[in-house]
Amino acid sequence: MANKAVPAIKKGNYSYAKGVLEKAIKMNPNDANTHYLMAVVHNKQGAYDSSIKSYNRAIALSPEKTKYYIQAGDLCYKTAKFGKAAEYYEKAVKLKSDAISTLYHLSMAYHRSGKFADSEKRFRDLITKKLDKPMMIKAYYGLTMLYYDEAKKHTEPAQADHYFNKAIDTIKQANTRSLESPKLYNLLGLVYLAQKKYEIALRVFQRSLQVKKIANTYYHIGNTYDHWLKDILLKKKEERNRRKKKKLQEEAKKYWAKTMDAYKEFRLAANSNNPLRSSVNSQIKTLMEMNEVWKRNSKRRRRR
Repeated sequence: MANKAVPAIKKGNYSYAKGVLEKAIKMNPNDANTHYLMAVVHNKQGAYDSSIKSYNRAIALSPEKTKYYIQAGDLCYKTAKFGKAAEYYEKAVKLKSDAISTLYHLSMAYHRSGKFADSEKRFRDLITKKLDKPMMIKAYYGLTMLYYDEAKKHTEPAQADHYFNKAIDTIKQANTRSLESPKLYNLLGLVYLAQKKYEIALRVFQRSLQVKKIANTYYHIGNTYDHWLKDILLKKKEERNRRKKKKLQEEAKKYWAKTMDAYKEFRLAANSNNPLRSSVNSQIKTLMEMNEVWKRNSKRRRRR
């Protein structure tokens, strides 16, 4: 009887499917597949707690079914219950150790739940598997992001650099496996940016553009120049020597122009739905206001 609900689920008629499944459960409360289908319906209707209860009932009745654990894990991940998601994924991986996608999601769930060591171990397990290129890139990206996020938690530079260097080594390892990807290069550039190694970051972003021109890379270039510009302006503010101050202002103008150029390139390359558009527009506005202040200050100096 439960199978009569399947066509209704496929058509999106969840209320009808739910009615069919409720009757099926009354007739046979110990059928795992019926509870599984009820979990699917609850999930589609947004009744997530009820969905998990139904998944758990299906698992209790048929604990050898890997897909029950995976889909319960996916639901927990979707609702930001990352620790619980990891528990379901772990059970799925134990049942099917070659479940590559599940192992990736398990690694990510540990990362999102703050379990660094478990996430690192699972990512390391994953990259030893026989993976296709897209999954290999995702695995290396995930492991690099784990180190990057961990580094940013530390205020002590030496501790932060320990994890930043692990991130750098991970992408270097990926490159030895012919995994050149804008996604990996852009993350590597962000690592160098976080370390304030601006020249290296820019070289990495330029390399990313050589592999494939994507809008977000132009944003990262602009953001790097923007950080560099702010550092120069801070030095200028602290500098007391007038001649050095003037030199720093000239340098600031140069990086102001480079920042603007990169952001303009982003606007040309990005589609209208790109979430970075509003940030770039705001930053361009700030840069234009900065330039107006410089012009006014320059006019005042000439009048003296």
